[in-house]
Amino acid sequence: MARFSLVARSFALAAPLAFFLAGACGTVAAPGPEEDGDASVVGDATPPDAARSNDAQIDSSPRLDASDASTDATDAADADADAQVCPVCRYPGAPTSAGTLASAGLVETSGLAASRVHPNVLYAHNDSGDSARIFVVGTNGAAQGVVSVTGAPAVDWEDIAVGKCPSGSCVFVGDIGDNDKVRDDIALVRFAEPALGATTAAADVFPLRYPDGRHNAETLVVDDAGAVYIITKETAGPVSVVAFGVPGAPGTALTGRIVATFVPPTFGIPAVTGGDFFGGPCPRMLVRTYAAILLFEGVLGDGPAELAKRPFRTLQAPPEQQGEAVAFSADGKSIFSASEGTRVALSTWRCGP
Repeated sequence: MARFSLVARSFALAAPLAFFLAGACGTVAAPGPEEDGDASVVGDATPPDAARSNDAQIDSSPRLDASDASTDATDAADADADAQVCPVCRYPGAPTSAGTLASAGLVETSGLAASRVHPNVLYAHNDSGDSARIFVVGTNGAAQGVVSVTGAPAVDWEDIAVGKCPSGSCVFVGDIGDNDKVRDDIALVRFAEPALGATTAAADVFPLRYPDGRHNAETLVVDDAGAVYIITKETAGPVSVVAFGVPGAPGTALTGRIVATFVPPTFGIPAVTGGDFFGGPCPRMLVRTYAAILLFEGVLGDGPAELAKRPFRTLQAPPEQQGEAVAFSADGKSIFSASEGTRVALSTWRCGP
């Protein structure tokens, strides 16, 4: 459960200053070594555009049969895919209002994720103290329903994601909050995306184990393969990106491994409170802190581990009292953010040039 410390409360009173600072480019210290001992230096500038290309092969044969034509067409398509220039979205300028999160009962928004099967739909959930349920909302904030999740624990739900699973597309929820670092029962909750109008969903549950002892965490991301990652929440210094892999049989415990570390910017309150991943030819990852929204950008093949080793940009964050929830839209062309609280604003950034 995310609660304000004295420092966090002072940040809420100093929102204008944080708002100004969050518009600046982030400066990132070099991350610590991974388990294999390698270290990657991360700079403080926007990563340059990157492109991949194949060398052209000239065919001097005077004749071209159907098989050759098909092969050449395939090669050309592959070359076009490889020549994708990243990033494709800049999300420039200040965020705008997309609406108000109006669902009754959504009073402590801790996570947001975009549906991959229902257009213009987001899933949200409360912080600790609520039952196992998600709220279905429009990308304009309008309430569209509440889904009770059966068979799932709900000690301290902290983040939500949508990703690949055996049934197609699933909602992943991290019951991973542990402010006092005493829990041995943190877990991943996963269930198929519910139909619109559904009121219940049956969950599979996977116990989670860190490789180096207990951690507090509020950030869960899922890559294109359905593999799960958690980013730890620290009060200072580097945070860890912990990979748990693709869940197997329901009930099977997942033991993580640390695959990257990075240092969030110290705008007074560096704690990491949420995140999201968007794959495809130009992968991107969002990491939310109380004072900033960090955008990591990569190239084809990058997952959360690789992105966390790249430079990041800080987006101009809205002056939210306690910003915790952040998500890409289903097409990656927008970003949504929301604070804890009742009937809070749903902020958005658009793709831009």
